[in-house]
Amino acid sequence: MNHAVSLTLELLEQTAAEYSFRMTVRNESTVKLFLPFSDITGLKFRNTATGQMAEWSTHLFVSAAGGGFTLQANESRSVDWRVRPCSVEPPPETPGDFSDWDYRRWCIGLEPGSYQVWFEWRVDEDYFDPDSHMRFPELECAAEREEAIVWRGVELSNRVPVVHPAPSSDGGDA
Repeated sequence: MNHAVSLTLELLEQTAAEYSFRMTVRNESTVKLFLPFSDITGLKFRNTATGQMAEWSTHLFVSAAGGGFTLQANESRSVDWRVRPCSVEPPPETPGDFSDWDYRRWCIGLEPGSYQVWFEWRVDEDYFDPDSHMRFPELECAAEREEAIVWRGVELSNRVPVVHPAPSSDGGDA
């Protein structure tokens, strides 16, 4: 049975120090679905001139609780991400403040140029969350507790164009 979801990606804001995205997932099926929490590294950046994919880096290795959420038929949920190019230093950490967690933790290696950005969500029997170490059987147990069905498959969002500027000649970012 096909338990379809749709993904919509929006570019909310773009500066030299960050790209703000909103990804919305919608349950297009007729049953209650359980989905694992989405991860910022599901955002894919492909250089339109070279075809090269930009790589994610982290300076923090953490272990976090896994989990997910449910969506009723035709229900949607959005998540916002602030994406930091690796050329931008992370802001200082404030104890107890996790509002910039992904922005501080992850960065994407962008060379100056134009990119196509999309979100790729993949859940199958080989699913593994490197932060929580949650695997597909744990997703099934969580879904059962929620009286839902684990969504599985691969879904890609629409593609959004972004431009990463070259540093300005005065030493600052353009």
